[in-house]
Amino acid sequence: MKVALVHNLRFGGAHRRVAEQVRTLGIPVQEVVLEGAESVTPDAVVVPFHYRDADGPMWTRPVTRHLDLAALLAGYRHMHGVLRALRPDVVWLNPCRYIQTPWLSRDLAGISAYYCDEPRRSDYDLDARASTRRLTRLPYLPLRSAARWADRSTARSAAAVATNSSFTVDRIRTAYGRDAVVIPCGVSERFSPPPGPSPRDHLLSVGSLIPSKGHDLAVRAASASGLGLPVTVVAPRGDRDEETRLRSIAHDAGVPLVIRTGVTDAELVSLYRSAAITLYLARGEPFGLASIESQACGTPVIVSDDGGLPETLVNGCTGWAVPRRLDVVADRISQLGHRSAADAFGGNAAAAAGRWSWSGSSERLCDLFETVGRS
Repeated sequence: MKVALVHNLRFGGAHRRVAEQVRTLGIPVQEVVLEGAESVTPDAVVVPFHYRDADGPMWTRPVTRHLDLAALLAGYRHMHGVLRALRPDVVWLNPCRYIQTPWLSRDLAGISAYYCDEPRRSDYDLDARASTRRLTRLPYLPLRSAARWADRSTARSAAAVATNSSFTVDRIRTAYGRDAVVIPCGVSERFSPPPGPSPRDHLLSVGSLIPSKGHDLAVRAASASGLGLPVTVVAPRGDRDEETRLRSIAHDAGVPLVIRTGVTDAELVSLYRSAAITLYLARGEPFGLASIESQACGTPVIVSDDGGLPETLVNGCTGWAVPRRLDVVADRISQLGHRSAADAFGGNAAAAAGRWSWSGSSERLCDLFETVGRS
């Protein structure tokens, strides 16, 4: 079977998923990406694309962003020609960091298996829609309408859709009016318990440096827990404004804070193993690799109880799913932050981690490819 892999991702959770599925898939794929994406194979076809990015004066940004969307869609038209020349049996479609679902013409979408990590939040998440500034709604209306059309048209016309959790299945049904199958994520063999006693000398919060990931709540809860543990935040890349905000919160709360970006897998494993608890307090998260990776390293987790995060743990055994409230999170940190409790929950977490397998994920993905290829 000839499979063309399409995505427009940079390093992060979705990119890690794609890379691990490619590694364990067992069949060759031809990767096709837009310029600026982080490829996962050495022979990826890179389609030229220039994104201006609206960082100029405020009054020029609507025009720049409309031009960027036009350039993006032109890049995808170029990609359509590349894909047709490859003549794949299946287009394995993965997210675009700009419009969520990569735009494909209907004939290509009709042979695609789309792994949708989550629908486009700015269109389908009520909190995200409410956060848009009223003054910018009118200038950006054509842009948002066109991006929503591109996202929705491909997601609706794809031959099959897969996703990471039952929660996201429901979101996809609401957003696109269609069903999806759950193909769970996995944990690489690199993520394993430490060979001996671990220090458990910090709290760990993992995720992009954006407010919705809940790093600020992790810092405040660390202070309110009374344990005096420092907080380490790990993110795929830096963001000056969010780092400044978090350091200000940590200073006011009296919490030692370390922010690390772009760490290697080996460094991440070491941070998981030495943490007392991993906190993943994101709002509306579709799944959460950090949760299952931490558990595989023998470290318990505290996650928010909305979204798909509760599906990543055994509540009360390998960690806790809790409301995103300071008092509740701080109380759970106080319970788990003591060495004996962390070790007990961590042992449970490591034992339960075997149910998350990248090879199993890839096997189910191959089954989906076979179904699409035969249709």
